[in-house]
Formats: sequence, C-alpha cells, structure tokens
Amino acid sequence: MTASSIDDEPKSISPVSFNLEPQPRPAMAQPPYDSSTRNLAFSDLAHIFHTNNPPNPPEAVALQREVDVLAPLVLGLRAQLREAEERFLLCKAALSPTRRLPQEILGQIINFVLDTLKGKERRTSLIQFGQVCHSWNTAAHDPSHWAGETLVLSDRNSLHTAEAIEARFKNAGDFPRTVTLQGDGCICGDPGRRKDWVSCDCDWRAAIASFIHRSTAIPRLVITQLSFRCFANLLESHGGKSIAESGAWLSIQSMDLVLRSFGRTLKPTGFRVFDFFDLPPSLSLLSLNLPPPPANVTTGLVFNPHTLANLTSLSVRCTWDTPDILRTLQHCRNLQSLFLDYDESPQSWNDDIKDAYLPSLRTLDIIMGKASASSRVLPYLVLPALSDLRLFVSLRHDDQELMRRLTQLKVLSPGDPSAPVLHSLTLRSSTVMGLKRKINAEVLLDILSSIPSLQHFTSDSIYFDAQRFVDALRQKNGGRYPRHLV
Repeated sequence: MTASSIDDEPKSISPVSFNLEPQPRPAMAQPPYDSSTRNLAFSDLAHIFHTNNPPNPPEAVALQREVDVLAPLVLGLRAQLREAEERFLLCKAALSPTRRLPQEILGQIINFVLDTLKGKERRTSLIQFGQVCHSWNTAAHDPSHWAGETLVLSDRNSLHTAEAIEARFKNAGDFPRTVTLQGDGCICGDPGRRKDWVSCDCDWRAAIASFIHRSTAIPRLVITQLSFRCFANLLESHGGKSIAESGAWLSIQSMDLVLRSFGRTLKPTGFRVFDFFDLPPSLSLLSLNLPPPPANVTTGLVFNPHTLANLTSLSVRCTWDTPDILRTLQHCRNLQSLFLDYDESPQSWNDDIKDAYLPSLRTLDIIMGKASASSRVLPYLVLPALSDLRLFVSLRHDDQELMRRLTQLKVLSPGDPSAPVLHSLTLRSSTVMGLKRKINAEVLLDILSSIPSLQHFTSDSIYFDAQRFVDALRQKNGGRYPRHLV
C-alpha cells in the first residue's frame, strides 16, 4: 500500500467491542476496515501491535482510550473481590460451630483436658487456652478452673512454702477451693515417735499444714495414696499444733480419704485402732477408701459421733471387720445416701450389735461378696425411707441369694410397716471375659411383682430371657399386665 492510495479525507472510525475471554489466534489477520463492528481479543491486540503493519493511528488512539478507561475498573473490581473474600472468611470464622459453643460446654471441654494434667502443666495449659480467642479466654478464666489444685507430694519440684501454694489459687477468687494431696512414695513412721519422721519422705508436710492453718476455707479436701500414719502425722505437723484446730480444717464440708497402706512398723499380730476422731465435724460428705489390714491383725474404727451425726452422704470401701461399720452407722441419723463396698470382709460378732436405724436414708448402694456377710449386716439395717436401691450381684451368686438379700432388706415385704417404699431398683454385676450374669425370668418377675411401688428398674450387665419374662407375666395375670409393670 502506497501513500497515494490513501484518501485525503479521514474516514470515520468504526466502533470497537472487546471480548475478554481468551480466543484462539487467527490464522490470518482480517482486513482492518471490512466491517462496521469488530470483536477483538487480547491475543488479537498483541498480534496487531507486534506486526509490521500497525493499525490506523486514530484507531490505536481509540483502543488506548478504551484500555485507559477499563484498566482502573478492573483493578477496582479485583480490590473489591479481595475485600469481599476477606469479609467472607471473617464471617465464616464468626459463625463457626466452635464459636457457637455455650460457655458451659466449652468449660467442660477444658475441664476434660485439665483432668489429665497437674501442677505447673495445668496452669500453663489454662494460659494457652485463654490465648485462642475471646470466647476461650472467658472460659479459661472461669474461677472453677483455678479453684482445684493437685499437690503431688513425691514430686521434688512441688512447692514447699505456704505462700507458693496460696499463689496457685490467685485466679480462683471466692470460688470454693478443692485441694488434692497425692502422696505417692511416702512411708511415714509412728505418729507418736517423731524421731521416725527423719526417714519420712514428707518434706512437704510443714508447707501443707501451714497452708491449711492460714487458709480461710477449704470446702473440699481430697487426700489420696497416703498411709494412715502419714495422715496422722499430717494432723500434728505444724510446730506440734494439730491442724484439726485450724479454721480451714473445721470448715471442710466434703472429704475424700484414700489410704493405700497403714504405714511401716505395724506389728504383724494384735489389735490396732485407727483413729478418725479428728475429722472435721462440719463434714456433710465423707468418702473412705481404706487398705486391707495385714494378716492376723484385728482393726478397729473410731469416729467422732458429732461428725457422723452431720453426714448426709457416706461412702466406705474396705475389707475391715463388719461390726465396725454397723457401730458407725448407728450415729448417722441424718444420712441420706450410703455406699458400702464390703466385699470379702471378715466377721467377728458379739452380742452388743444393735440395729442401725437410718430414718432419712433414701439411696443405698451396696457391694457385699460373702453370703455370710450379707446375712449378718443387711438384717441390721432399718431403712424406712429407702426409695432407691442399687444392689451388686456377683457372678457366683445364684438367684436364691439375690432373693435372700432383698428379703433381708425387707423390700419384698410390702405388708411390713417398717418395709421401705421402693421406687427404683438397680441390679448390676461385673463382666468377666465377656460373660454376663444371667437371672431367671421367673425370679425377676417375682421380684418386680412383689414391689408394687416400683417405678423404675435397671439391669446393668445382667440379662434375662425377655420373651420368657413376657409370657410368664401374662400367664401370671390372666393374660393381662400388672398396672405397675406396664
């Protein structure tokens, strides 16, 4: 094309539209002015500007003008897209299921984790929980998480000053405190012979005693894995002054006492009295887990009658002589809940055993392995207000032994004025190598039919022939179901 072939008068520029989608490169460039409207892709523009025949300058100016107008718009749209994506992520995080968890549930999750931790590791984890987000920070700083402290007494890194122990409760505020003393590895000497304490591994004793003396209140105290002598020495370890006289000790409302042994230098034979007379009289809940005595040693229990009279809940696990617990129960007139685990306990009886009359007891949970022990103990329990009975049935017990125990508790004697009006009955057993305790359907029917006040029955690890039970039930009642069993 020569310059003489170009018209002198400028031609009008045809309108141009843009297609932003990628288009395949054409095999041959199209004539620039063969149509009134043209569709140009980015590949077309690149091809045009890299050829030796650039477009008409006025058309190039128009294209550049269009690019100058569209480029800021594209950049603005991209910025809005990024802002929208960021807002979407923020909204998604705010509406996540974790953020919608109630504080109570989140607190239970934190408690579940803290139960596996102790001491410094527990406090460090609480601080880390509080750094997750605002919601977790609120849950982690709940005073209930800071009000419980476990002191591992055999840990050489544990604190040995009352000030350091008190500092562990700085975030607890006025929430009731729970102190757990775990004494693994401690072997105390005779409480009456202080020279034996030199070989004792309890360098924490003075700090704990001082802490209890200085504390205003400890509603719940848990003492685990101590020997009886270690426990007795603890009561006398603050400069010769018993902590049983301190205000914090006298305000304890709940105590769990788990003794793993009696301590060393216990004579292999004879009679030993174990004194729990100094337990706080303010107790309303008491749990005792006592170790088995050595062979040929007869044990005796001593409690403060005023402490027993204030109890509303008592739990005892031991294999000590059964008459001791009956004499103890005779003072528990306000007891409402009782758990007894006297499996394989010995029997040494005399004529001074009296009935244990518990007028307020509503819940009884009892484990007794020997048939001789149940026949000795159960008839002495007078429980007129009993409404919830949980009875453990061993695999070696037959159905007649179960019937005897229920008869001894008078729950199968509705005509007796002293018989309890039972509303709930739970029969439970253990599972050994996948074997479960089986109960005869007819025996179960006789039991349930003899308790017309029964509203709830549970069998735990005990099974029976359901179809046989239903058939016997209908046959016994002329094809109808007893109203209280429907």
